[in-house]
Amino acid sequence: ALTDSQLLTIGGEYRDEYRRATIFNNEGTFENRDIDCKAVYVQDEWQITDTLNAIFGARYDDISNAGEETTCMAGFVKNFSKMFNLRGNFAQGYRTPNIVELYIRKATPAGYNLGAEVVEPAVDKTAHYLDPEFTNSYEAGLSGKHSGFNYEIVFFYNDIEDKIQRVSKPGYFTSENVSDAETMGLEASIGYQFGNGLGLNMNWLELDTEDKETGKDLEFNPERTVSLNVDYQLNEQISLGMQTVYTGEQHYADEGKAYQTTNDYTIVNLTASYIFGDKNVYEIYGGVNNIFDEDVDAIIGSNVGTYFFAGLRASF
Repeated sequence: ALTDSQLLTIGGEYRDEYRRATIFNNEGTFENRDIDCKAVYVQDEWQITDTLNAIFGARYDDISNAGEETTCMAGFVKNFSKMFNLRGNFAQGYRTPNIVELYIRKATPAGYNLGAEVVEPAVDKTAHYLDPEFTNSYEAGLSGKHSGFNYEIVFFYNDIEDKIQRVSKPGYFTSENVSDAETMGLEASIGYQFGNGLGLNMNWLELDTEDKETGKDLEFNPERTVSLNVDYQLNEQISLGMQTVYTGEQHYADEGKAYQTTNDYTIVNLTASYIFGDKNVYEIYGGVNNIFDEDVDAIIGSNVGTYFFAGLRASF
């Protein structure tokens, strides 16, 4: 605590991303891939007045497959009332290609999925280098809550250099750097918690993207995504849920032809859970995803259809 109104946080991070899998070759044998990440950061949280606070920060990264980078961020929140809060943020993002984007080699129903550094003679692919992706993000939002009601509206703009993008090629997919790109849009959420255990939440995202070099939309980015969540707490032990997710059209290049458009689709999922034991430390949960077996265009990826799952959690 620098003062009664300021809190300084200093920290460090070390992460070794390690994967041992059969997706790195055509023989089905296990191979290893790893990336080391080191970082230090500093952050200052400042309560300027009772209704205004700000945050500032900086971070230095050193990543084995991408080199070094420093990023910063700044933001504020102004509380006018419980129903009206204004916030603004500026943040820089630095993302390096991950192990899958670099090294995956897998046959899928839509074609080979190949990392940037993978060579697959079956589709005449040559390896290429992936630069890190750097983003300047700007965001402004309104939010509020009262009793069981809550809402949030966020406007955002992202200016991206060397965006890492999944792209389609003749006979395969891979990851490439889009020279420069931008994304902008509106994200809204609204929810209400009823007093009888029933809760409703809806999220709506409108997204506009552009590859600055070609002037076209970025591939595989839905123009609209809408989700509706219904949760019901039957009693202290049993909870039920339903999630409906609408994914809008997506654009992609088809073997050098004009841009193609996927079909939109809606998937409905059901979940249930039961907690029990001393202090409710155990939970049995399960559900059904895509209960109506909605079709998804093969170009987007594999779709297993209706999917059942169940599990047990224990907390100590």
